[in-house]
Order: sequence, then C-alpha cells, then structure tokens
Amino acid sequence: MKRSVGDLARAIQETSLYALCFLLPFSKAAVEIAFGGLLVGWVLERLDPRTRAESLWGSKRLRPLLLSLVAYLGICALSVLVSRYPSLSLRAFFSKWLEYALLMVITADVCRRPRVVRQGLTILACSALFVLIEGFTQERFGSGLFRGYRLDFFDRMTGPYENPIDLATYLMVMIPILLAHAVRHRNPLPRAALFALTGLLLLSLGRTMALGAWVGLAAGLLGIILVGDAVFRRCGLVLLVAAAVGGGWFVQRAGVLSGTLPLFSGVIRRAGPLH
Repeated sequence: MKRSVGDLARAIQETSLYALCFLLPFSKAAVEIAFGGLLVGWVLERLDPRTRAESLWGSKRLRPLLLSLVAYLGICALSVLVSRYPSLSLRAFFSKWLEYALLMVITADVCRRPRVVRQGLTILACSALFVLIEGFTQERFGSGLFRGYRLDFFDRMTGPYENPIDLATYLMVMIPILLAHAVRHRNPLPRAALFALTGLLLLSLGRTMALGAWVGLAAGLLGIILVGDAVFRRCGLVLLVAAAVGGGWFVQRAGVLSGTLPLFSGVIRRAGPLH
C-alpha cells in the first residue's frame, strides 16, 4: 500500500516523541533532536491536504489557551525591543521561547492519538527504570553505570544528571505520571511492576535530599487526591503518606532542617513579642 505524506509525517513525529521520552534524562541534546523531527513531521502534515486540518488547536475548547500562548509569545517578542542585549534576546526568543511553545503545540497534536499516549507512557516507564538503575549503581559502586557521575561529589544521588536537584525535579514529575499509569493499567503484572517502580523512584527521591522536591511532590499528590476519582484518591493518599513518612526520615537523617530551624528561631527572637 502506498504511504501518503501524512503517514510519513506521523511516523517521524511519533518516533521523535518516543526518542524524547526515553533519552530526556540522559541527553541534553535530546530536546533539540526530537524537536527537529517533530517540526519536520508537522510541516509535512501541513503539506498533505488530508492531514492539514487535523489539529487540536482548531477546536473552540483550546482557542483560549492558543490565544494565551500567542499573547505570551508576543510579549516575549516585545521584550526584545527593550533589551540591553537585543541580539542575545532575539536568539533566546527563537531557540528557547518559540521552540518550547511549538514543542508543546506539536506534542499535544501527536498525543491526540490514544495509541501514542499508551506507548509514550510505556517508554517513560522504561526510561525511569534506567534512571533507577543509574541511581542505584551510583549508590552501590560510587559511580553511575551509564553516565559515570560520582556519588562522593555531592554525597547525594544524582543519577544521570549532573546534580541532585535536577534528578529530584525529574522524579517529582515522573512519580505522579507513573502512578496514574499504574492505576489505569488493566494487566495485573505490568500494573504491579509500575507500582513497584513508583515506590523505588520515591526512595530515590529521598536520596536526592531535595526538600523542595518533596514539597512539590506532596502538592501534586494532594491535587490528585482532591480532583481524582476513588481509585486515584486511594493510591494518591497511600503514596502521600509514604512520601511524608519517608521524606521526614530522610530529612531528619540528613539534617536538612538543623540549620534552618535555628535561623527561624533567631529571627523570631529579634522580632520581639507580638502585640
């Protein structure tokens, strides 16, 4: 069967998105490479009359979001005019602001296909497993298996990232996503594996010793509890309790608050009594 330009565009976009899902924790260039593939596929879709109008962004429901995005990019473009370094600002506008905005727009269109969402979540879980392997080998042998970053530099887990804060940010985002994927999975064996992976990622988050990431994760889980259905609320509550207990233990063991609490006490003493 002869493939159309639209079929080729979809294949390029999906391959680029899957590569991004897997390589993002391990390569800074993954975003640039994947964006190139997604953009090429998007241009090819616009050239094919049969796929030219296939976009979520043409619906009335997304029109306010699209207008907000256009307004944001317009303000960013206007800021270049008052910049003290217009050449640098102009370069940042095209290489960062516009690129990431287009990445969001194109990815939303690619993910309108249910099969892409399912496969993308599976690839995200596989990538998280490799992140977990990198972190655990770093803990066990002193350096990661794939990137080779040493544990003794920060004395905190960094996994495939250069510092523990970046790993904590990644885990803070991935844990709720994998939790939702596990809850919705119908096959018992993959579902149990996803729950186990989520729990191990939670332990890894503790080893980053990033207090802000714990707070962010707790806020995300609280949101799941408030707006999710019964199954999501139960799983979110269990994970929130585990995060609170585990986070408290790790924070106490690392002495993260040992310097913060005396600081606040000194501020309160200097402020004097409240009237």
